[in-house]
Amino acid sequence: MNVTEAKLVCPDFDPVRNPEGKTTCRYILPDDMCRLPSHFDCDLVRFVKKPPISVSMTRVSGWMFCERAWAFRYVYRVDPPKIAPWKVLGKAFALCRAKIDAGQPWEMPAEVTGIDRLRLEVVLEEYTKLPRMAAKSEVRCQVVLESPPPVVSLIGFADGISDDGKRLYEWKYAANPDDYTRLKVSLQASAYFAGFPRAEEVVICVARKPKLERLLATPAEDRKYTQEKVKKCEPCHGKGIVNEVPCQLCAGVGKNMEPPRLYANQREKDETDQEFKARVRASVGSSSFFTFKTFLRTDFDVEGSLALMRRVHLRTVEASVWKVFDPNTSRCGDCDYEDVCASHVQGPGCTEPECSHPTICAQIRLVNGKAKP
Repeated sequence: MNVTEAKLVCPDFDPVRNPEGKTTCRYILPDDMCRLPSHFDCDLVRFVKKPPISVSMTRVSGWMFCERAWAFRYVYRVDPPKIAPWKVLGKAFALCRAKIDAGQPWEMPAEVTGIDRLRLEVVLEEYTKLPRMAAKSEVRCQVVLESPPPVVSLIGFADGISDDGKRLYEWKYAANPDDYTRLKVSLQASAYFAGFPRAEEVVICVARKPKLERLLATPAEDRKYTQEKVKKCEPCHGKGIVNEVPCQLCAGVGKNMEPPRLYANQREKDETDQEFKARVRASVGSSSFFTFKTFLRTDFDVEGSLALMRRVHLRTVEASVWKVFDPNTSRCGDCDYEDVCASHVQGPGCTEPECSHPTICAQIRLVNGKAKP
């Protein structure tokens, strides 16, 4: 630890050389005590004994989403029985986008399949055509939430930052860009503004998720065809003669029979991948797959948001000690662990012989100290 880092831990650190030639603090006493009554114990020694703690925006927002779901992930360390499709797509978009920004080859993750794969491929192919906005991508952001030892730091990564450090970029993959209001992005934006003091604005960039479905062949029993009819021959304009010779298309009659055809909105074959992707591009028309909304630093209560995230962290620490995590049943439809809670009236961690999720319940009992390894 150098002098600058020591001063971050203890602003009262006053470096001097001890008889052995090593840098130490002017106020340190035997037994790692401090001369200053405001400290009593040496903060640097306490810091070494209790190293910094790092939390992420995901952990903070996860607790606010549902305490029990947070505990499944961060306390009991159990994988969710199911993962929401939008999370899979969002992760795939972020991964491929980062590779494109880095100038690396990209390919769709194997877990993205079917129509979702085709939609995302179109969006990413269009993304490659965008001019480069950020000078740097995947920029580490670190904010101190608690400075007395142990230090608690909030850590995240901004998707991009401008060369002068005044503009931040955050990408989303969503069906409705209007969902990202000032309130919804307040915690994330506040963390970025706290971590990048020079930043004046953050741009929420949304890649719009297409909603189109593949067109399928009409069942044979439901197909309807037009009547066969006679129409004028176009090459000869119904005259039967072209350049003074009989028209070869109508054999000089001037008329052709139009064969029956399917009515509009009916198909004999499924739409191919390329046809579907072309229709997705056409559906956007003169607009764009991407929208950009700029928020200013003054749009957010940065210090208030940091204080909120600090309180959330303290709640997670207390709840982890007592192993008490309340469910938020109003968010069950969006939760990856819904099936677990739905099948456990008194909460997961049961010993029932017919348990729907025995592995998860066994892990919960083990962490809670109610089972042997």
